[in-house]
Amino acid sequence: MSRLTELKKQYPELNLSVFDLLEKIDTTKTYKYLPLLCKLFSQRFEYQGTTDEIERDREYTKELLEKKGLNFDYKNDYLTRALYVLSDFFPNELFETTSEFISRMEKNKIPNRDLSTYSSLDSLRNAISLSSLKDIEKELESQIVKEYEDDTWLILKPLTFESSAKYGSSTRWCTTYHGDKSHFVRYWRRGILVYFINKQNGYKFAGFKSLDSEDELSFWDPSDRRLDFLQLDVNDYLFPIVKKIFSTTETNRDLCTLGMIRNVENYSDRVRMVSENLFGEDPDIIGPALDGTPIPTFGVVTSTLTDNVVDLRTYTNDHNLTIA
Repeated sequence: MSRLTELKKQYPELNLSVFDLLEKIDTTKTYKYLPLLCKLFSQRFEYQGTTDEIERDREYTKELLEKKGLNFDYKNDYLTRALYVLSDFFPNELFETTSEFISRMEKNKIPNRDLSTYSSLDSLRNAISLSSLKDIEKELESQIVKEYEDDTWLILKPLTFESSAKYGSSTRWCTTYHGDKSHFVRYWRRGILVYFINKQNGYKFAGFKSLDSEDELSFWDPSDRRLDFLQLDVNDYLFPIVKKIFSTTETNRDLCTLGMIRNVENYSDRVRMVSENLFGEDPDIIGPALDGTPIPTFGVVTSTLTDNVVDLRTYTNDHNLTIA
């Protein structure tokens, strides 16, 4: 008996097909309605629309499936659509975590090779977390503020999205999501964002304290569930350390160099050039505009611009500058 056959018997809830569904509809002994049901239900997996729309849909489906770690021959459109619909039943986290775990295992980056010791998604996530710590490049060390470290815990503040994504890998935190970096920028600008990493077992949690509202302090586990500090898997001796870290009045942005700020806020070279022409390269210099009104510091203006409060063209038009 092959391993696949054995597992199909062990997990019958996974060994299902659409035919198992259809035979519950057609209860006749000869399944005389089954051809009609197949014809109707198979339409669910057809691409609809114009030729261009079908092609865009096909590429989009392929992209999503590959992101989930599903690799196969895309020549069969029905199979592609069917797998897409089926995979949509399960959370993306399940696909992404298992795919990364398998990839790291195949590259011999995870020390524990005994698959029988892994029984939950958290156990895979922790293994990935420990493995990823060893991958962190030296250059990222300058993109964090290390608040505390001993043989068990590493506590840090990420200053760039790159460091946030790397140190927060294998979690579901929005501050690590490549699809929309604005989540990280919002937390980075509003308050104190801290990552806690257990170097022994790979467990991580994040903490955030808002400095622009009424003492908002929250903690988040690897699956992005908000928990009370006492619910976290953390050593008691860390409590005064955590309390001290969150007693500061500086946001993560405040700890950054001007270069880091530009990187995080994602300015193009052209916009950066216009900003420097208007406000100077020195963020501490404040000078008058042509109409006599004071110009804020570069940091204040860039923050305002990225909040979409001020249109940069308002400034460029006043100063006879253009943005192509």
